[in-house]
Amino acid sequence: MRKIRRGFSSFQLFFAKKLSRCKQTNSKIFGKKAESAAAKFLKKEKKLKILARNYRAGRLEIDIVAYDKQANCVVFVEVKSRGINRELDACRAAAEKRKRANIKKAAKAYMAGIGCQSAGLSTRYDIVSVVHGKDGSVLSVRHLQNIGFIADKRGKRM
Repeated sequence: MRKIRRGFSSFQLFFAKKLSRCKQTNSKIFGKKAESAAAKFLKKEKKLKILARNYRAGRLEIDIVAYDKQANCVVFVEVKSRGINRELDACRAAAEKRKRANIKKAAKAYMAGIGCQSAGLSTRYDIVSVVHGKDGSVLSVRHLQNIGFIADKRGKRM
């Protein structure tokens, strides 16, 4: 076998690439399970109507778009999936400044796309944190309603 890249054979590099793909696939599987669990939770427990899942506006994405009939508002939900020991990381990751700005841009594109800007509908931004076990089973679903995108240090609202 021909040696390439610091003593690794092409055979070893081929399987190293395959193994790294498997790792990504597992996280994607966990993410899809988390989004399904979150959608089911919002529909059954919170009585929201799911309008869209994985809405894309260019490279921006909103995990779940729902309608809250009681509050007459469109709800944009960010779903975060974490292992059992990292639940707080999910909330912090969803509340980062760049992530909030991207969700808000995608939300504006969604509202403009369906023509609801003048319909008097308000918008709300929620986070759903899904905790999963090592085998991928959903252990808990936590809904943080109306995170409101609090003001940053300069007082500017996101």
